[in-house]
Amino acid sequence: MLVPQELVNLIVCNLAGDAPSLRSCSLAARTFVHPSQSLLFKRIDILPPTRSGDDPCQKFHQTIISSPHLASLVQDLRLVLAVGDQDEPSAAGDPRPSWILSGKTLSLMLPLLRLKHISLIDNARRYASTNRATAGLNWSQLGRSLQSALIAAFCSPSLPSVRLKWVAFSSPRELLSLFCDATSLKLLHLSCIAFDLTHKGDSWPQSRAWRPKLTSIYCFELEGDTFHPYFRNPQIDLSGLTTLTIFASSMNEWSFRPHVIPALENLMLYVPHSLDFKSLVTPRLRSLQAFTSDWSEDLLQFCRVCPRNALLEVLSLDGARTHCTVDLAVLNDAVESLLSDLPSFEMVEFRVLETRGADHQAFLDWSEEVRASLYSLESRHLLVFTKLLGSYMQ
Repeated sequence: MLVPQELVNLIVCNLAGDAPSLRSCSLAARTFVHPSQSLLFKRIDILPPTRSGDDPCQKFHQTIISSPHLASLVQDLRLVLAVGDQDEPSAAGDPRPSWILSGKTLSLMLPLLRLKHISLIDNARRYASTNRATAGLNWSQLGRSLQSALIAAFCSPSLPSVRLKWVAFSSPRELLSLFCDATSLKLLHLSCIAFDLTHKGDSWPQSRAWRPKLTSIYCFELEGDTFHPYFRNPQIDLSGLTTLTIFASSMNEWSFRPHVIPALENLMLYVPHSLDFKSLVTPRLRSLQAFTSDWSEDLLQFCRVCPRNALLEVLSLDGARTHCTVDLAVLNDAVESLLSDLPSFEMVEFRVLETRGADHQAFLDWSEEVRASLYSLESRHLLVFTKLLGSYMQ
């Protein structure tokens, strides 16, 4: 009796993430081959070569050369420059990743793929305390053929998403030039990007086109010399941007001017300063997530300045567990007044970063304390509490 293909597909879908089982399924019967391989090859992580000399990049290249149909199944390619604790310098005394700089395998492999997402990331923890200008891979070190292959991948008509983490560039102009012809690019994820300080002010020329129509930007930075202003060039169109995520030690006001980002609907913000909700909340904003050092003071300010015609649905406040510092009656009156004018509002979420092994009961006790303080929200079942483990850094 033949099993319907629809049922086979459902069986295989339930094995997503279980590589050994998917490999077994791909060998079980012809009807299992395509759905199993589709999940196995949907996301490929290319890791650095092992100490034994095994080269994952070369191995994967040989796989798709011998079975060309597999190349079309790859949607997400993650090029991991380094992993774990790698404090030993190279022979030249430079601790930067080296595997991607050697050989031509990667430049030969990239043109064979039709990706939807590509990442160039460095996960070595050694860089957490080093100078940003020298951390990670330096783009200028790459050979011309590999640079061309990566730029072609970034600008592919099939690719809407790019992520770069711990990559150094000579200037913001060099970074932006990688994507100037990426007409399909929608999501740009930039983490810990470093620039040569002598070229930091080298902005995008107004006479040169920049073709992406981004809908989402993610910027994570460790220091105050941000590159946000380089997106202000008139040639860089932010009119379609709906989601903006920024981690930075300083903030430029461009990010929240309605005429700069008129379609912004989702904003996630971390700056280690007092929040100015009047500049953050625009009538079209649907979700706002912000870091806070005093949730009660910030919530009160939010209620006082939030536009009464806003479409806001969710407010998330991230921070440590702190006690209420304002008059409860004043705070709840402000909440009541605001809620009467926000028909779409769904919840206030408190997201608390806890270390692993922290006392869970303390989190529960604090949650109950906040519920009792915010009776105007609790009575409407609009309060949500989330405990986060680990780090905000992605």
